[in-house]
Amino acid sequence: VPYHDLVADACVASCPDGTYLVGTKTCGGCDTSCLTCDGPTANDCLTCKATGATFYVKSDKQCVSTTCPGTTYDASSTCIDCHPSCLDCNGPTEEDCD
Repeated sequence: VPYHDLVADACVASCPDGTYLVGTKTCGGCDTSCLTCDGPTANDCLTCKATGATFYVKSDKQCVSTTCPGTTYDASSTCIDCHPSCLDCNGPTEEDCD
């Protein structure tokens, strides 16, 4: 069994959800808003927990519980950056600017 899960203090075959690989043999804990992550902070989320934070801000790797922040739009609960010329939008192209 190759990994030590610091959160569960157990040996595991792979790092479980809620943890990430630290170095080569250790699983560290994700921020509480993340289901999966690649680091310990709220800006290291790869996916969000189903409860609480409902939107994933792809550009910031964050989970937020409100609507997508300005300059992003909601694409199936993932906040995607608007076109650079938009202040607000409902899609990825310049034609989608609000």
